[in-house]
Amino acid sequence: MVGFDPNQRRKLTPFDHAAAGAVSGVITRSVAQPLDVLKIRFQLQVEPLKFGTGSKYTGVAQAVGKIYQEEGLFALWKGHVAAQGLSVIFGISQFVSFEFLTKNTYYLLPENLTQPLYKPVYHFFCGGIAGCVSTCVSQPIDVLRTRLVSQGEPKVRPLAVSSFNRVSSLLLTFNNSIYDQN
Repeated sequence: MVGFDPNQRRKLTPFDHAAAGAVSGVITRSVAQPLDVLKIRFQLQVEPLKFGTGSKYTGVAQAVGKIYQEEGLFALWKGHVAAQGLSVIFGISQFVSFEFLTKNTYYLLPENLTQPLYKPVYHFFCGGIAGCVSTCVSQPIDVLRTRLVSQGEPKVRPLAVSSFNRVSSLLLTFNNSIYDQN
């Protein structure tokens, strides 16, 4: 089911691959968002992580408690909307580009290299390239997400909202061009 197979009975469309990527991105982000908020807060902290040295956050449990105490439970999901956009765009572009690459690679390779023995090799390279494509496509959203998550107190920045809208329209145009090629 993963990667192109000319003998597959049911052919999946690019929309099927995009939907699978979007759903996987939504589920993953929903579960992992609090960990991402903690990671970013620790990355932005200037003080060392030693107890009693004036550090705001000294450990994971302490950081969760401090964020909950100062900002409330939903602060662990700060930047979640932008992060969902990132995860959906990343998943869509990764799944669609991987399928596109494996299909085209299958027809470009000599027949002996398309046998099941070598399938993991060209899937490895196609997966690496698909990951690079997805990273490049989703990088602008990742910058917005990081800025939203790093805010200590609740803020809404009109610039972030307008930037998100512009980047979203750019990425939708890119994804539409991929569908037009298939």
